[in-house]
Amino acid sequence: MMDPIWLIPTAACVPVAIKKAVDAKKYLNREEHLTIMGIYAGSAYFLYGLVYWLGTGISRRLTGEAWISGNAVPIHTVISVSFAACFGFLVHLARKEVKTVGPPEIERMREAINKAVRGYEKAGKHYRETNNRIDRVKDNTQEKYKEVENDVEERYERVNERIDALDGVVNDHEESMKDNAEKMRRIGDQMEKQAEAVKDLKDEVESLRGKKGEEEGHEWEDEVAQRFEKFGYGVEINPDKGPDIVVRDSPSGQPLFVVGAKAYKLKSRRGLSDKFSPEVDRAKTAEAPLVVAVKNKLNDLELFNIFKPGELENFTCSAPTWLVGEEATDEGKEKERECRRALKDLLLRSSVE
Repeated sequence: MMDPIWLIPTAACVPVAIKKAVDAKKYLNREEHLTIMGIYAGSAYFLYGLVYWLGTGISRRLTGEAWISGNAVPIHTVISVSFAACFGFLVHLARKEVKTVGPPEIERMREAINKAVRGYEKAGKHYRETNNRIDRVKDNTQEKYKEVENDVEERYERVNERIDALDGVVNDHEESMKDNAEKMRRIGDQMEKQAEAVKDLKDEVESLRGKKGEEEGHEWEDEVAQRFEKFGYGVEINPDKGPDIVVRDSPSGQPLFVVGAKAYKLKSRRGLSDKFSPEVDRAKTAEAPLVVAVKNKLNDLELFNIFKPGELENFTCSAPTWLVGEEATDEGKEKERECRRALKDLLLRSSVE
C-alpha cells in the first residue's frame, strides 16, 4: 500500500489538470484552443515532475534514514503513469467537447449573423421593388410631360394666330382709345372739382350745425338765467369761457349760486361730470352751491340738481334714465316737476335769508 505522503503531489496535480482542461472549452478559436491546451498540459507535466523530483529526493533521504520503506519509488512511478493516462484522457474529452458543441457565444453569433442575412435579403427585396416603382413612376411622368408639352405647344400656336388676327383690330382702335383716355382725364378733373365743392359744402353745413347748437345752448342759458332773475337775483352769463351762469346777490354782488346750463340730444344714459368742470371750480372758489341744469333737446325734459359746497370734492353727474330718449314719459315729466319744485324752494329760501 502507498505511503500517504505520496498522495500530496497527486492531489495537487489532478485538480489543476481537470480545471485547465475544462477552462479550455471557453476559447472560440479551435487552433488557439489546442495551443493553449498544449501549454496547460506541458505546464501540468512540468509541475508534477517538479513535485515528483522533490518528493523522490525527500523519500530517498527519508528511506536512507529508515523513515519509510524502500518500495516508495516504484509505487510512485505507477502513480505517475496513472496520472499521465488520466490527464491525457481528460484532454481528449475536452477537445472532443469543444469540436462537437460550440459555446453559447458562438451560437448567439451564428443567430445574429443569420438574422442579419435575412434582414439584408429583405432589404434587398424592398430596394428592388422600390426601384421598380420609381422606374414606373418615371416612365408615367415622362409620358404625361410629353402630353402636356404637346398640348401647350398647340395652345400657344392657336393664341399666336388669334393675336395676329387681332393686330389689325388693335391698330384700328388705338386712336379711339387715346380719345377715350383724354375724355376720361377731363371727366376726372371735373369730378375732383365737384368733390372739392362737396367738401366745402359739408364744412359749411357742419359750421352751420355747430352754430345752431351753440345758439340752442345760449337759448337754454338765457332761459335758466331768466328764472333766477324773476326772483330778484343778479345774473352774470359767460357764453365764451368760465361757468355758464353766476347768480349774485343784487345789493352786495356776492356770488350765491354757480349754474351750469347744458343742452344735449340725449338718446341714452351718459356721464356729464366733465362738462361742468368750470362751474365746479368756480363754486369751490366762491364756496357757493352748484346748480346743474341739463335739458334734453329731443324731448324737452329738464333736470335740476343742487350740490352743496361740501359735495363738490367728489362731484359726479350723469343723465338719468327718465331724462334720456326721444319722447318724454310720464315718469320723466313727474321727475321734471320735482326738480323744478326743488329749485324754486332753494330760490325762495335764499331770497328770504
